[in-house]
Formats: sequence, C-alpha cells, structure tokens
Amino acid sequence: MKQNITIIQIFNNDEKLYAGGNLWYYAKKLFFAKNAKLGYHNFRHMIHVMYQVYDGIKCSNINPVAARYLLIAAMVHDYGHSGNKNKSDDFNIRRAVRGIKRHIHPDDKKDLKEIIRLVQATEWFGEAGHNLFERDMFVDILRDADTSQTFDTSWMQQVIFGLGTELGKSPREMLEAQIPFLEKRVKFYSPWGIKKFTPILKERIEEVKIWKEKVLTHE
Repeated sequence: MKQNITIIQIFNNDEKLYAGGNLWYYAKKLFFAKNAKLGYHNFRHMIHVMYQVYDGIKCSNINPVAARYLLIAAMVHDYGHSGNKNKSDDFNIRRAVRGIKRHIHPDDKKDLKEIIRLVQATEWFGEAGHNLFERDMFVDILRDADTSQTFDTSWMQQVIFGLGTELGKSPREMLEAQIPFLEKRVKFYSPWGIKKFTPILKERIEEVKIWKEKVLTHE
C-alpha cells in the first residue's frame, strides 16, 4: 500500500490534482479538532482516509473540482466525533456536518451541499448500509477509504486498542472479533478499492490468525 506522495505534498497540491488553493486551512482544523486525540476516530484516521481518497482520485480519472470537495469530505467526515459508544453514528455524522458548515472555507461554499452529501454517506450501517445512500463513484471511493483503515500498518493500534477503547472492549475481545468482521462485513465497491484492497483481505485474515495464536493462547 506504499504511495510515493507525502501528506505535505497533498496539502500543498504539488501534483495539481485538485482545483483551487492548497488544503492547509483544513489541515489546521483537523489538528485542533476535539476528536484528534481519540483512540480511533482521531487525527490519524481522518488523515488516513484523506490519503487513501487521494490515491483513489488519481486512479479514477476524477476532475479537479470534484477531487477537491471529495478530499475535503474525506478530511472532515469524522470531525468532532464523540468517541462515545453510547452515541449513534448518526449523532456523530450530524456533528461532522455542523463542523463543516461552521468551518467551510469561503472558496468552497459553492460545494458545501456536495461535501455534506458525501460526509453523510459515510454513516456506518454495516455492509448493507452502503446501499442506503445515493451511490456514485465519489461515495464508493470515500467509503472504501474509510473501510481501509484495517489494512494500514497501524491497524493493531488503531483498531484493536484504539477502537476497542472507544467501544469499551478489551484488546482480546477486539482481536477475537476481527476474523468474523473481515470475512463477513468488509467489502469494497469502487474499481479502485476492489483492486487495491480485496487482494490483501486474505493476508490480513491470516495475520489476525497468527496474532490470535501467539498472544491469546497459553497465557
């Protein structure tokens, strides 16, 4: 999953992939977001999704105007997340929408409606929930990028410990739950996501099996 471009280069728009000015305005909003230090829905996750969306845009021939608002939606899709297991994803999506309405850059107000639509389409209903929204290439790429956190090199920290903390579950419980989740609930939809992540799904399942064998047995 190595990509040759850096986060700073993306914010600078060095490759001129998206329209308008650079994205440092939004980087600053994420840096100081209340959820930046959460276990899972944190700064790293918001940046991870943006980084993967950038790759999806490059592989999908998306026009520069759409590329810009898709990247913004990726960055803010979890803005202000509560990290509270007792709050619904709908609650957190509404917080993200309020945040982007409050912080949208004047130059991007013309695309606010589309940014909000994309953020709302990241609401988690499990695999079936993907079809609850008006699907298009942009929605598919954003949701695939959001799902891809489990394939990052930091998946153990982010998912097992970080998300586990937010859900009130132990690392053991989270590790035990990974294989059923990966086998039954993880699916990709965009041509980019299918090509990039589906082939490594089996690899991640095998890696989880090794972790379970090495750290959960003969304690």
